[in-house]
Amino acid sequence: MNYPLNSAIYDGRVRHRRFEPVEREFSYRIFMVYLDLDEIPEVMNIHPLWSTRPRSPASFHRSDYLGPENRPLAQAVRDLVETRTGVRPRGPVRMLTHLRYWGVCFNPVSFYYCFDPTGRKVETVLAEVTNTPWGERHTYLVNTVRRPGVLAADVGKRLHVSPLMGMDHRYQLIFGTPGRTLPVHMESHREGRLHFDATLNVERRELTRGLLGRFLLTRLPMPAKVLGGIHLEAARTWLSGAPYHPHPEKSQKQDLPSGSKSEMLCPVDHSGTDSGSRFRRSGR
Repeated sequence: MNYPLNSAIYDGRVRHRRFEPVEREFSYRIFMVYLDLDEIPEVMNIHPLWSTRPRSPASFHRSDYLGPENRPLAQAVRDLVETRTGVRPRGPVRMLTHLRYWGVCFNPVSFYYCFDPTGRKVETVLAEVTNTPWGERHTYLVNTVRRPGVLAADVGKRLHVSPLMGMDHRYQLIFGTPGRTLPVHMESHREGRLHFDATLNVERRELTRGLLGRFLLTRLPMPAKVLGGIHLEAARTWLSGAPYHPHPEKSQKQDLPSGSKSEMLCPVDHSGTDSGSRFRRSGR
């Protein structure tokens, strides 16, 4: 490998703040892999414990990300953007995500940055959200230029991600261009009031064999850390007095007469939004 890679690791902290109906704040250390999807073979060959082989301690699995799985990931991203906007991305696609570590993969959200043909300007971002324990996915598209180098979107919430927050929210999603830092900020509003926000504050680390080995062997596996943190903070927030909101699809099914069929409140988008999920839900 005798040329600089666009891929990197971003290392830092993520902060979550809840403002209503109870106030809570926490942050934790995080690292995420930033992959140019054309560089996956090179990146996964830097360290012997990182690869695309299923049993590797750190591995890239196509099935962990946006579907359909029978298409290359970059093609699936471009197809979905074209379906949503009518314009096909012509530049590199780079993804910020967690890989599979020691056989475990969970991404509350993966971000796909679609660049212009020069590879310097981000034109569109896809935010692929996955909930737990249901394993459902929904992908939000962000392509409104707020100011040079910053994309934003104001979108309705489409996926039940927490039993402590209802569906009647709107998200404000803000993304800066990846560089030395990689700015990401998300806000959740209900009836014009800010209820929750999350901020990613990370810095770029160039990929080396030594860095990949240290991150794998000295850091807690990020998917397990994230899953544990989600459930721990949910318990603390609930004990602080936050009301419980059941999954809308599940509660709807419970209210139906025996033998009736329900439709998802967050329907599967067969154009590609959820088609990659191995846990995809459908009406029964």
